[in-house]
Amino acid sequence: MRGPAVGAYPGTFVEAGTVTLGPPVGGTNSDDIRQVLAADADFTIDSPAGPVSGRKRLTGPLPIDDVPNSTTDLRGQSFGLCLNSSDGLTTGVFAGITVGAGGLCYEARLPGGGLDRGSASLQVGRTLIAGTVFDQFIETYTSDPTVRCGFPPPPPDPTPPPDPAPTSKGECKNGGYRTFTALAFRNQGDCVSFVATEGRNPPRTRRALPSRRDTRRSVGLRVVPAPG
Repeated sequence: MRGPAVGAYPGTFVEAGTVTLGPPVGGTNSDDIRQVLAADADFTIDSPAGPVSGRKRLTGPLPIDDVPNSTTDLRGQSFGLCLNSSDGLTTGVFAGITVGAGGLCYEARLPGGGLDRGSASLQVGRTLIAGTVFDQFIETYTSDPTVRCGFPPPPPDPTPPPDPAPTSKGECKNGGYRTFTALAFRNQGDCVSFVATEGRNPPRTRRALPSRRDTRRSVGLRVVPAPG
């Protein structure tokens, strides 16, 4: 599933996952209404603020709350609806999954490396209106640091590679020492010395020379009057 994301991290979201439904249950539309037993999904948001990636899952098998008398409204429910076809239906939802607020928990990695947790709701449906089929996908996220999904901890950020260093004297010649900006060799000889000692002789730190004003001595003159 792909579409626009709004909120703190607007952009384009991509989400994929699976939902497990139970057998048909009794009650209104008993041949169609099913309990949501499990749900797992991974999602990403390509936002101007930076990438967001996360995952969510069902907190546990949910009871079927307030099953509607009509298949036209899935809001605030927790159930799956699976009609074999839309034959004879002129307006209404003929396939859908709804998990009410708090039925899902999520964890998301935010731009900059922060971790956000909370609860979520989900509504996916296929609706027939005046003979035309429309797909709908609506989900909400509510941040709550006390929520725990039980996901394994995310892998640590990869260790950045070390700064490049010369491994041969030839890399220092013809101005090559200047390419090793992190080491800041003063000159070619400084670079060659580093290679010859296998790095035991570190680059000499550039020291700022004192200004002419700092090195200038002030000379005091004493005026002695001529004898009269």
